[in-house]
Amino acid sequence: MKKVISITLALVMLCLGVVAFADDATPSKTTEDLLTIEAVPATPVEGSNFFFFPVTEKYVDVTKYQANLDFAAAELAKVEKDGAEAYLGEETATAVKAILGSDKVTLDEFFAVVAGNYKEEMGEVTVTVQMATPYKKDQKVAVLVSDGTAWATFEGVGVDDTTGAIQVVLDPATVLKVQEGTGLFAVASNH
Repeated sequence: MKKVISITLALVMLCLGVVAFADDATPSKTTEDLLTIEAVPATPVEGSNFFFFPVTEKYVDVTKYQANLDFAAAELAKVEKDGAEAYLGEETATAVKAILGSDKVTLDEFFAVVAGNYKEEMGEVTVTVQMATPYKKDQKVAVLVSDGTAWATFEGVGVDDTTGAIQVVLDPATVLKVQEGTGLFAVASNH
């Protein structure tokens, strides 16, 4: 009898946790709640060990990329102080607004990324990211990727209603810039 009650109580707590997560799923500007990221080049090269990861303990040795984390924190502080539109500048903000069909820019996600072992002949890279923000299937998002000096803007899309993941295709020049610079990844949507 105790087992039945314990299992029932555990299931109730699990259900309450899922409901609380769904109601409380708000945008996040850290990688602490980043669930998954996958980057696949159009033409993989055997043995290249290509990677495109957020700077988080799940994926990389964060001590090796402390400068990237510090840079991302400093840039996020600018976003929070000046607002997303002022931070991004008129040209990038206009591109984001065009993708979203909106007159406002709000960044849902903002974090440091690193890339390595990428060669231009690998072609475009499809990046699928599951974050705390619950994006809907086919929902348009603006994905911004920076090498630490300039932003490139891409149209991304929600993959499905279950995971809330987004997918974006990055061009070779952007991936190379992230590999050679201090990479940042941001997502804007009409939440």
